Amino acid sequence: FDYQLPNELIAQEPSEVRVKSKLLIVDKRNYINLRKNNLSKTIEDSFSNLPLYLNKGDLLILNDSKVIPARLKCHKLSGGKVEVFIIEEYENKDNSSKYFAKALIRSNRKISKELQIKIENSHLIINVEKINFTSSELYLVSTIKPFYEILKKYGEIPLPPYINRSPTRNDQKRYQTIYAKNNGSIAAPTAGLHFDNNLLTRLKEKGIQIGYITLHIGLGTFKTIREKYISNHVMHEESFQIPEKTVDKILNTIKNKKKIIAVGTTSLRAIESAFIETKNRTNFIENIDIKTGIQSTNLFIKPGFEFKVVNGVITNFHLPKSTL
Repeated sequence: FDYQLPNELIAQEPSEVRVKSKLLIVDKRNYINLRKNNLSKTIEDSFSNLPLYLNKGDLLILNDSKVIPARLKCHKLSGGKVEVFIIEEYENKDNSSKYFAKALIRSNRKISKELQIKIENSHLIINVEKINFTSSELYLVSTIKPFYEILKKYGEIPLPPYINRSPTRNDQKRYQTIYAKNNGSIAAPTAGLHFDNNLLTRLKEKGIQIGYITLHIGLGTFKTIREKYISNHVMHEESFQIPEKTVDKILNTIKNKKKIIAVGTTSLRAIESAFIETKNRTNFIENIDIKTGIQSTNLFIKPGFEFKVVNGVITNFHLPKSTL
């Protein structure tokens, strides 16, 4: 949960080829050995060899959420630099002449209500409507244009806080999974960044199934645990959607006694949250169902959690003390 992470070991640039990232295979049966720092029974390989560790009929669950260019470089009318980070658009039915959004605002000085902020290289003004909006970190802001149009023209890809450089044109492509299609995340589902089209083709040729869910990653992803006891930590809520065809693949995989592997903590959280235990089903699985459609979850998976659906996970290393 907490460990020493040397800054020099945090890659500031992606590998030239997605699938050339390193892959560490850890079997839970060797967990005790790992706890004793005996790493001899783990396997270190290249991500390009992922098909070697999966079998025909296994199912990979991928999150197809797409990162939006949520960061806006701005300045106060008085001249001070400001960064506005659009979290999500907010519908306000009382005023149709304005467009609203929830936002983070970073500035060297305190942000006050009714402050006006100008977007760099434009004539557009962002108005601060409310401070401490839904939480102490968020602001309600407004403009005269839809935010999705503004972000498309002026926004930058929001790189993670541990990447200490400005985003480049290459990041617009590399800080997205190749299968991303549904706009809404403010951070990439990073476990999927290692897949390319060739790898997906090789997986399918081996008979490995691919299923998709959509979970838009929000601000809570970056929230560290500050409680003395993790049981007191309130997990952030995220919305997600599981298509019916993915549910069918999950149920058939369980029926055929094959493995379900979640690609990323987002996929894992969505699938486990959608699990329903029921004795009323008449098909091949009497006590399992997966809820489809749009849902939300604040599920906190911590030691002692009993997994109902997923057999394994592909995930990156995560920052110390983070819920991930």
